[in-house]
Amino acid sequence: NDELRIGGSAGTFDGMKLYHDGSNSIIEDTGTGALILDGSKIRLRLSGGTQFETDTNGIIATGTAHRFSSGTSGDCELIIEADSDNNNELDNPRILFRQDGGNDWSAIGTNDNVLEISNSVGSGGILFKTGGTNGYTNATGRWKIDTNGHLLPNTAGAVNIGSASAEIGNVYLADDKQVLLGNSQDLKIFHDSSATNNVISGHTGSLNLRN
Repeated sequence: NDELRIGGSAGTFDGMKLYHDGSNSIIEDTGTGALILDGSKIRLRLSGGTQFETDTNGIIATGTAHRFSSGTSGDCELIIEADSDNNNELDNPRILFRQDGGNDWSAIGTNDNVLEISNSVGSGGILFKTGGTNGYTNATGRWKIDTNGHLLPNTAGAVNIGSASAEIGNVYLADDKQVLLGNSQDLKIFHDSSATNNVISGHTGSLNLRN
């Protein structure tokens, strides 16, 4: 419990002290101002392994779980800021998802004030999952945007767009693009721009109009 005291007013030694309390080694700032660690690199180690490190680009944290907590009350917000002086619209905040030997396959960020969700890799895509059982690992894939930009159900015929009590608005299709119905796309509805015709076409069976 002996202490090494550094700095402070003459005769008081109230700036900083280093000591061991029998269980822990402690660096304690006891005076005015801040406790500053200054160096080209600063490392915090756990059992000889670096867990937290600073470099010229920022900080590097090593581990499998990094937790930010607001404690027992209050919101907890993660703030990622770029262009703090509003001087360059090309400076944008984003989160990169890096894997497979240092490749940045995915990102979430803003570009010129537009929120972007990005993924680009041969077997990639963006999959939306939901579920009714507590815990994100219980969520099931519902919709996927594939590498060509197509919006696909993760399981054919399993999900709806809208419902009997929550209808969607209008659906707009370009000329010659079709609404295809049935497992084999036996019925199609489209506007034929070459002949300026509206077409309802059935491939198999009869075409019935019912009221």
